[in-house]
Amino acid sequence: MAKIFLIVGVELHQNIVDLLKVNNFELVGFEYTLDAALVRLKGKKSKADVLVVNGLAQASGISEGEINRNQSLLLKLRALRMSEPNIRILLLLPGQNSSELILNIISLGIYDIHQISKFSGGELLEWIKNPMTIADYRDFRPAKVRDFPLGGIKFDFDSKDISFKKSLDNPTKKIKAIIPDDLTGIEEEKRSEEIKRQRKKLLALIFASDPKVEGWIKRRFSDHLDLLILNEFDDIKAIILDIRPDIFIILGCNNPLSDLATEEITIWAVDKVRNLIFIMGQLDEIGRVTKERIASAGVSYIISCEQGGYISGDELIYIINKIIKETN
Repeated sequence: MAKIFLIVGVELHQNIVDLLKVNNFELVGFEYTLDAALVRLKGKKSKADVLVVNGLAQASGISEGEINRNQSLLLKLRALRMSEPNIRILLLLPGQNSSELILNIISLGIYDIHQISKFSGGELLEWIKNPMTIADYRDFRPAKVRDFPLGGIKFDFDSKDISFKKSLDNPTKKIKAIIPDDLTGIEEEKRSEEIKRQRKKLLALIFASDPKVEGWIKRRFSDHLDLLILNEFDDIKAIILDIRPDIFIILGCNNPLSDLATEEITIWAVDKVRNLIFIMGQLDEIGRVTKERIASAGVSYIISCEQGGYISGDELIYIINKIIKETN
């Protein structure tokens, strides 16, 4: 069942709490007002799947010195969305409201908007179980806007921006390009150190990548990291020994190998790569055992979450930032 955080005011609070308990929903937290919730959640995560919010649950409806509950609500919802950018927000509003207000709320990525004067427990449960989307607002039309400025969009192509994938004509050439030609014949340890010394950036090797993970890393670390993406290679160990990556990221939940094979490669790489990041995803009983084994083997960083949770890019970004600072 979904994890719920309530911000519904004193009057509605207890009845909704009782309803959620009887129907086996997990209440992970609550505040009576949006104002208190913003203070509590500042810099933190609610650990909820759904925030249920009463638009009237405001300690103050004042905006810019005047009483304007709608404007105050928009400012608080924006602050809440900035604090919890990926969470689903289910919003209860009294009566019918202006299209201007609804459009502003939709622009915050809030689609579960229920305009009601009263509602039943059954209705609330249905709303929680059945998320709304932008497709539920077909009647709304975009406002008139100005034309684009003169000129087009140009693509400043740089071959360095191309990810290394198996789909390329000759991935072996891409891998060899990372290794200077004049290092053949040098003993293994010295060769490894010389490869790293000649690099201008740190090299991060990602096995079984995901476009979202690649995007997180590229957007924030393109000045500090070169990425090598491997999705289906059988000779991962040989590649690691050849290129000696500074960072090895394994997506345990998104690769073609069995769980045991993934675990074996991860543990093998512990003394070959200084910084090893294993992204496990949601943990079941087997996952918890695997996490204990790879942690005891010395894996540097393990990113995971409990069943029903989600992996945040913030943790991965923090780890890579830490590695870059410690390496430089």
